[in-house]
Amino acid sequence: MSKYDLTIADIKNNADRFLAYIYATARRSDNPEIDFIVAGPGAGKSGVESYLKNSLKEKGERCAIVNSDKIAEFHPDYEDAIEELPDVCYKVTRQFVRPATPIIFDELRKNNINILNENTFDKGESDFEFVKKFKDAGYRTNVNIIATDSYISRLSCFEREARMLQDGDTPRGISKETQERMYNSFMNEIAELERLGYCDEINVYTRGENINKPKLVYKLGDTNYRDFQDAILTERQKQRRNILANPTEYLERIKNTRQIIEQNGVNPTLTENALRGLDELQQDFIAELARGFDK
Repeated sequence: MSKYDLTIADIKNNADRFLAYIYATARRSDNPEIDFIVAGPGAGKSGVESYLKNSLKEKGERCAIVNSDKIAEFHPDYEDAIEELPDVCYKVTRQFVRPATPIIFDELRKNNINILNENTFDKGESDFEFVKKFKDAGYRTNVNIIATDSYISRLSCFEREARMLQDGDTPRGISKETQERMYNSFMNEIAELERLGYCDEINVYTRGENINKPKLVYKLGDTNYRDFQDAILTERQKQRRNILANPTEYLERIKNTRQIIEQNGVNPTLTENALRGLDELQQDFIAELARGFDK
């Protein structure tokens, strides 16, 4: 593990390397904005990210896509860590991500760079201070939430893992416990951001028929829902009813994903964890289906 230890110089140099990567395409904006993309794993953040990036491009704007997983790739030993230590790679890379992140955001904010940022919004006061810095710097601050039922997002994580394995990549698994912890963890904090007046926009999306064209179901000030939380909970309930009404399709997706992971696993531990997770998901879904029939 000691080979992955970093000096202050290592952190600064590789944060600069990340910034050089960003500045290759990003441009200074006269009206900068930061778009926060909020949801748990597998909810469809990449689709909303792509949609927002294209929306900015249509307005003649460029943006920097900044998230912890992307920053992690600039750890100087990232490739070795993901191959040698797949179970603890996350912890290893965070030794770089945590100190590098404020360096990166401070630099981008000083240069009025538009930013798309995946954010968990579960850190309390530090998150409020983070958003306020952008507000005080003249940024428009927008919060974009994806409302996705937990059964859909849990399966999507395994399907993404299967696609990565087919491409020869080494994925990082997501546990059920992590999924459950992050499912609603952002709700109270976003409500507080709204109360503090730190949100210019609060948008709630669902995936839509095409994941790269998410459907906007709520925006701040709408009257079709009481608030953003009502929109999230109601849209999730609609999705839950839909998958319970079509259980064969959902179970077939689990079966297909299991076959791909079995055939393409690159690491015995990761493969075993993924297959165990799929079994757990299937058992939970069947139990939910039974409860639905009992009602």
